[in-house]
Amino acid sequence: MFATIIFLVIAASALVAAIVVFTPFGVIADFTFAGGKRNGRIVLYWLHPRLNRLTFYIDRQRITLCFLNWSHEIAHRSTMERLSADKLSPSFDKKNPSIPLQPAKISPKKPVQLNLSSSPKFSKLDESPKKKSGSWLHRWNFMLRKAKKILSILLDRRIVLKTLRWLHRDIKLLLHLAKLHHVHLKAKAGAADPAETGNIYALFVTLRSTFLSRTTHIDIRFEPYFSGAMLEVEGSIGVTSSVARLLLAGLVSITTFPWLVVFDAWRKLRKVRNEIMSVAEVTV
Repeated sequence: MFATIIFLVIAASALVAAIVVFTPFGVIADFTFAGGKRNGRIVLYWLHPRLNRLTFYIDRQRITLCFLNWSHEIAHRSTMERLSADKLSPSFDKKNPSIPLQPAKISPKKPVQLNLSSSPKFSKLDESPKKKSGSWLHRWNFMLRKAKKILSILLDRRIVLKTLRWLHRDIKLLLHLAKLHHVHLKAKAGAADPAETGNIYALFVTLRSTFLSRTTHIDIRFEPYFSGAMLEVEGSIGVTSSVARLLLAGLVSITTFPWLVVFDAWRKLRKVRNEIMSVAEVTV
C-alpha cells in the first residue's frame, strides 16, 4: 500500500512537470496611439490567454492576475504612488512630527600636528631612493613582445573557428527560441498633401501584395486619410515559447561550448600575466 502511494505521487509529479515543461507560454503586447495619447497592455499567459494570465496596463499602471478565470488585482497606480512617496519622503520623527530633529552637537577637536621631517619612513625615501633597473627601451620591447604573444593566443585559428562555430549555433537556437504567433497592425494616417498620402498608400499596397500575400499570422492594414495630417495606430503582437525550448537551448549552449580550448588559452594568458607582474615588481 505504501509503495503504491509513493508510485502514484511520483507519477503525478512527473505528469505535472511534463505539463509545465512542454505546454506553451506566451507574451502579447496590445497598443494604441491616437491623438498624441498612448495606451496599451502587456499580457504574460500560460496554456491560454483567457485561463492563466498576468496583465500589466500601461496607462493605468495596474497589474492583474487571472488563474482559471479567477482574477485578482495585485497593484494599482495609487499603491505605486504611495510606495514611491514613502521612498522619496525626507526622514522625520514619526512619534512627534511637530518637534523638528535637533542636529547633534559635535565638539571641535584639536588638530593633530605631524612632524614629517622626523619620520624614518620619509627620511629613508628622501635620502636613498630606489634605483630602477633596466632602461625604458628594454621595458618597452618586453611589453611589445608580450602584447604580440597575447594577440597570438587570442587570435589562434583553432580558438577563433570553434568560437565562431559555437556563436553561429547559439544564434540559430535563439532565433528558434520563440515563435511568432501573430502580428495585427491597423493604421490610419495622412499627410498634409493628399497626393503624398496617395503615393504612400500605393507603396503600401505594392509591398503588402509582394511580401505579405501568403502569410496568415501577419495582418497589416493601412487606411489613408486625405483630409489632413493625422496618425492613428492600433496593433497587437504575440510571441509563444515553452520551458522545454529554453532548457534545450541552454543545454546545447553549455555542452557545445569549447571549454578545453578556452581553458588552454586562459592558462597561457595567465602565464603571460605572471611574467609581466614579475618584471613589474623587479622594476618598481
